[in-house]
Amino acid sequence: MNSRVSLLLYRIAVIVIIWTLTVPLSACNLPFQQTPETNGQHIPVESDSNSDSGVKPPMTETEVSQPFSIGEGVEQPADAISVPSVVSEPLTDVEADNILSRLPALPPEEEKQSDFSLASDLLPPPRTGETMEQQFPPVVTPESEVSSSSNEPLHVLRFSPEGEIPVAPFISVTFNQPMVPLATLSDISEKDIPVQVVPDLKGTWRWVGTKTLTFNYDSKLIDRLPKSTEYTVTVPAGTKSQSGASLQEQVQWKFSTPPVKLLSGYPDGITQPRDPLIFLEFDQRIDPQAVLNTINLSVQGKPVAARLSTDSDIESNPKIKYRVKNSLEGRYMVIQPVELLPLASKISVLIGPDTPSAEGPLKSREFQSFSFSTYSPLEIVAHGCSWGAKECPPLIPLNIQFNNPIDPRTFQEGMLQIDPDIPGVSASIMGKTINIQGETRGRTTYTISVSADIQDIYGQKLGKDTRLKFTIGAADKVLTGPSQNFITLDPATSEPIFTVYSINYTKLDAQIYNVQPSDWPAFRKYLQEYRRTDETLPIPGKKVFDKTIDVKSIPDSLTQTDIKLKEYLDGETGHLLVIVKPHRSLFEKEEYWNTVQAWVQVTKVGLDAIVDDTQMIAWTTDLRNGSPLEGTVIQANVETGNPVTDSNGIARLIIPPNALYLTATMGNDTSMLPRSISYWGDETWQSVPAFDELRWFVFDDRQMYKPGEEVHIKGWLRRIVSGPKGNVSLLGSDVSSLSYQILEPQGNEIGIGVVDVNPLGGFDMVFTIPTETNLGQAQIHFSAIGSLTNLHTTNFIHRFEIQEFRRPEFEVSAKNETPGPYFAGESTVVSVEANYYAGGPLPNADVTWEVSKTTSNYSPPNWPDFIFGSWSPWWILTGHDEFGDQSSSDDSDYQTYSGKTNTAGIHFLNINFEKDQKMKPVSINAQATVMDVNRQAWTTSTNLLVHPSDLYVGLHSERYFVEKGTPLKIDAIVTDLDGKPVEDRAVDVKAARLDWKYFEGRWSEVESDVQTCVISSGLEPIQCEFQTPLGGSYRITAIVEDGKSRKNMTEMTRWVSGGKRIPARKVEHEEVTL
Repeated sequence: MNSRVSLLLYRIAVIVIIWTLTVPLSACNLPFQQTPETNGQHIPVESDSNSDSGVKPPMTETEVSQPFSIGEGVEQPADAISVPSVVSEPLTDVEADNILSRLPALPPEEEKQSDFSLASDLLPPPRTGETMEQQFPPVVTPESEVSSSSNEPLHVLRFSPEGEIPVAPFISVTFNQPMVPLATLSDISEKDIPVQVVPDLKGTWRWVGTKTLTFNYDSKLIDRLPKSTEYTVTVPAGTKSQSGASLQEQVQWKFSTPPVKLLSGYPDGITQPRDPLIFLEFDQRIDPQAVLNTINLSVQGKPVAARLSTDSDIESNPKIKYRVKNSLEGRYMVIQPVELLPLASKISVLIGPDTPSAEGPLKSREFQSFSFSTYSPLEIVAHGCSWGAKECPPLIPLNIQFNNPIDPRTFQEGMLQIDPDIPGVSASIMGKTINIQGETRGRTTYTISVSADIQDIYGQKLGKDTRLKFTIGAADKVLTGPSQNFITLDPATSEPIFTVYSINYTKLDAQIYNVQPSDWPAFRKYLQEYRRTDETLPIPGKKVFDKTIDVKSIPDSLTQTDIKLKEYLDGETGHLLVIVKPHRSLFEKEEYWNTVQAWVQVTKVGLDAIVDDTQMIAWTTDLRNGSPLEGTVIQANVETGNPVTDSNGIARLIIPPNALYLTATMGNDTSMLPRSISYWGDETWQSVPAFDELRWFVFDDRQMYKPGEEVHIKGWLRRIVSGPKGNVSLLGSDVSSLSYQILEPQGNEIGIGVVDVNPLGGFDMVFTIPTETNLGQAQIHFSAIGSLTNLHTTNFIHRFEIQEFRRPEFEVSAKNETPGPYFAGESTVVSVEANYYAGGPLPNADVTWEVSKTTSNYSPPNWPDFIFGSWSPWWILTGHDEFGDQSSSDDSDYQTYSGKTNTAGIHFLNINFEKDQKMKPVSINAQATVMDVNRQAWTTSTNLLVHPSDLYVGLHSERYFVEKGTPLKIDAIVTDLDGKPVEDRAVDVKAARLDWKYFEGRWSEVESDVQTCVISSGLEPIQCEFQTPLGGSYRITAIVEDGKSRKNMTEMTRWVSGGKRIPARKVEHEEVTL
């Protein structure tokens, strides 16, 4: 075989060997920690701990639940394809020459290298103001040429610091004459320094100009002169300036920095255990052992020996550890008593005097001290309510205060008992306080028994059973009514009724005035002045009722009082002012905050209005059935021409200027529509001028460019015509061209010009980005040129990116090798494939997998009315709680794995799914990044859904809300993944009322009053019924298990009103959620 054929075969063999190199790596497993569930007449108490011992034991290897694991995968088997063998023959010399001649010639060795390409200087950001050219350095007479014949003596003009100062950053001396030539400012030797400092300091002298000399202390520990030091600074007599003048007399001054001072001490006034750690922080560096000799620790006057704490002591105390971490090195110390301190004792910490510093010789001259106490035997120090009064109002939380923090880990159900029972009672431990809340009744005394076994964080028990009495007084008086001062009563009711609600009022004063729409401005004026003056104000209209009403009030309960209005109307419809106040004697003050005042209209005519730039459209309908009303006369408080509605209930009229209200009259029935029901301001209907506008559509070819590349811009413009006949139209001759300005990321202008607009509103342009352009987001500012009268949005900004990047040389794709569906406890294989754009695979390339898991959702088809998985109300943002705060989630997990592509440019990854997915579907995202030898990396990803079970349970209820006492009716259905109902499967349905409890340092919702319902699934939904004795939120949970003992759970929330529902007496705006 000749040499050329041998060379060709050798190259092929090398390629094959390279393609066969792969390096599999072992999988890595990450632990996944699960939070145990909490258990919760006895009063259930939730606290800041959910375990009996208070310390979670470490999980053993067999107890650790792995979320999922990843590792090296293998190619999934496929149907083998039989390839017939081919008989091969060696190439002849001519054939080999024909093949090799197609290859381009190799470049010479010297042409393979090129000089490093340095980036050109970038454009600096534009500067404001005007740039003026001046000569630098300026032409001046050198100070060295100052006449030596000057007779002016040398003086020290100023110096600093001086006296007692808190901090000395540097030393500065200024003379009245130049002391050194300009050329020698940076060339200073110790012998040239005309200043002496005692004590001697290591540092740097610098001339600031030719007259001022400064000294900076050199230290890696502090950035100032050392404290606890007295300094003497001297400028000797005879010191000479550049002009030859001498200092006649020595100049000397002194300054001192303060001795060591205590900045903070912990604990200060805080109850501590018998072996506390004491943290002391100072304002300068100290020697802890030297300072310890000046610290006196005493218990009620008796000295106590102390020692320095070790690192292990500090590490075991989180509060001290935090303070140490946030203190400057060398400025703190931690001590502790050698022996245990006595209980219930005050401990004094006295520092100094004569406390030394590590920075200087001066010692402290004063005492510095703080104190704290050791814990006392556990006892109850107070009880009552947060209201602070002797009698607590109804529904206000009760509290029991101890002298020491209560240990929530040792608290057990039954340690608190209450008599009589409180509906919905619950309690929470917060430090030294136990808060008890529930539906407490007014004028009732409750007795709470506190167990002797209740324990504090120091392990002490109360020691004796204690009975505490809590007196609940009467509820505050309340009078309330409609929330608005203008209401329309529902015409569907049998008779017009105005309703108010009160607590603990037995009599109410009511007044009714018959009014007309023309009285509306006067009524608004009356409301404006009502709370701003004590004078009696005129009330518009004719008074037709003024009496005191007896209220059938139940003490401390909300009472409804209905005022019938029919007899005070002129017929069946009309307008009334209703004012209801608490009855008061001659010497009682008026309770204006408990006064209800409203304009009440009784009508069957509904009136709406809308305006544009030219006209007003009024629409009238029958409030009883919503049908349009024809022949209704429309008027305003200004002249409108009295238009009449057509068969659609619509009337068109010129916008009435300064109109405060509209009226619609049909026969004897007049309806009123105020422009605004607010009594502040004079809001009227106004026309808004309409303008045509330009609509822009601009784009470029690539969105991202390198410096030096061309950018191609295209765009179209259309005119949006305003008005009733508005349309989208061409520009015509209104816009002939566009001016443009191109700004690079730093704001520098890199292009300006004008581009023509063709008759179809289109334009295009090309420009080149300068090579010195900064990287980032650039902008093109367009402005229309032409007849722009009555035309808005004539300017537009288009943005694009300028970046340095390499052109991609290969592409990557990911896919799931194992067909779905996927289930918990099983596994799958995913793959990534990399191929050159020029053709062929990318073998032996680094692959980095990033696999993440998040809780997902899945709803089987054909059951749109049922909820599957965890339901969240539509009014709560995703990722937020019901208060709008971002909620944290601990159900996500993330793992990485590294490998290499095989000879086909493919890498396989095996994913093992966890068995316990909290009975919910999980979304797995597998993202792969492939990097070649040139360190060019490209990323792709694939997703898959892992089902917890092959059965899903769905829940449904007719209503989101029910009244207290009305059962919650819940329908349940079990289906397979395709939505087909499955029979004879046991379903555990649970309903639990949610209470707010203080738990692990935050308020959380916990389940209470749990009810269960076990059903067997069928082809149709099966119903469960749950009682609602108390108001609040109820969590409904359903669990089903498939044939492989895999479970699926669905949960949703429903609401129960807290009391009797207030009936609606006015027309309400109702909504439906689609």
